[in-house]
Amino acid sequence: MANPVIAVAIVAAGPHAPLAAFAARLATALGRIGPTAHLRASDLDCQLGTPGLAQAAMADPRTARIAAWIDDVETHHRFLVLETDPTPSNWGARCIRQATAY
Repeated sequence: MANPVIAVAIVAAGPHAPLAAFAARLATALGRIGPTAHLRASDLDCQLGTPGLAQAAMADPRTARIAAWIDDVETHHRFLVLETDPTPSNWGARCIRQATAY
């Protein structure tokens, strides 16, 4: 049986917290243990070719497309580092929900 994916949401303690730097360092460290993906809202938007898609509300019909993309990333990685936005956002809520689903 394969090991389950470990998802970690990185949430800023304040608007000036070094969120991106910390998430990048954590992803690098976890990458030494196993395949790791570091996901940001901009990554989702770029990969799915739709600017702003990561900020879609949970009731938005495109949420299924977002969930399918994240599920696909999970199938290829042991660890997910989900970098939230510096302030509360739909992407941040999605990251937290994803990390607490395990």
